[in-house]
Amino acid sequence: MKVVYKISKGNRLTVVTDREEVTLDGEWQLDKENDLNFVIRKTKTQAGGEKLTLRTKLIKAGSNALAFSLDTQGKSGTHQAQWLELKGKWQADKYNRLQFLIKEQVIKNRPLTFQGLWEVRQNTLVYTYKKSLSGVKLKQSHDLYFKGYWQINQKNRLTYILDSENLSQFDFRAYLETPNLIGKRGQIKYRLGIGAKGDKLFKVQIISLYGVWKLNRKAGLSLVVDYAGAGTKAIDFGAFVWINEKTKVTLGLVSKQGKDTGISLTLNKSFFKTKAEWFLRAASQASRPGFEWGINLPW
Repeated sequence: MKVVYKISKGNRLTVVTDREEVTLDGEWQLDKENDLNFVIRKTKTQAGGEKLTLRTKLIKAGSNALAFSLDTQGKSGTHQAQWLELKGKWQADKYNRLQFLIKEQVIKNRPLTFQGLWEVRQNTLVYTYKKSLSGVKLKQSHDLYFKGYWQINQKNRLTYILDSENLSQFDFRAYLETPNLIGKRGQIKYRLGIGAKGDKLFKVQIISLYGVWKLNRKAGLSLVVDYAGAGTKAIDFGAFVWINEKTKVTLGLVSKQGKDTGISLTLNKSFFKTKAEWFLRAASQASRPGFEWGINLPW
């Protein structure tokens, strides 16, 4: 008998057979094999307790969706691929693991937590997981790419934004490895742990963000980051200024919300060229007591 699975309105599971079509209420879960499971809830029309395991493959991470492929067997015995998509938003848990929070139903689902390792490649966040092949013990590695952009909003926090309006983003707890930066090209490094300490899946990861520092009259100081074929996006900063040499200036970087990022940047005078005066004036307007700024210096 042919069986087709669909995800209906409200992220409910619909099972279609040759005889009938039934929509079920329940809770979605993700197991260690990254298979999608559905536990049927007890209702007036459902006995509840039954667990359906769908042998799925993660194929796409949207800003507000998560898609799986599912192989089913047709009448002729051939395999057909189905597309299953859950609606919701992304977040990080306190252990820096990736989570997908399914859009609210009548009864809320627990977040789907991804146990595999994630990393950053060419400034893009990539989740890697291993999946057993049918009838084979050897596991195959798969990658899931997240199309977002980085922001640094406060010290020891690193944020990867997928959808700012719906707050679909990863806020990671991270330790800054490069507090003092020098030069036009920027490489900001963070160290963080993924998973609970003591767990066999716990990993320490070094995250490196690469970009070019630029000055703009509207945005101020920015690290322009290239996302490997997906265009560029700027991480914008405010700055407090020290003139420490005739040919150099050191900037203490803050977020656009005015929070300390823990980062300082030293640049040569040649970087500013004719932009030095307006930039130093703009920076000085928000200067803290005790900070030096050089607008009146022959710099």
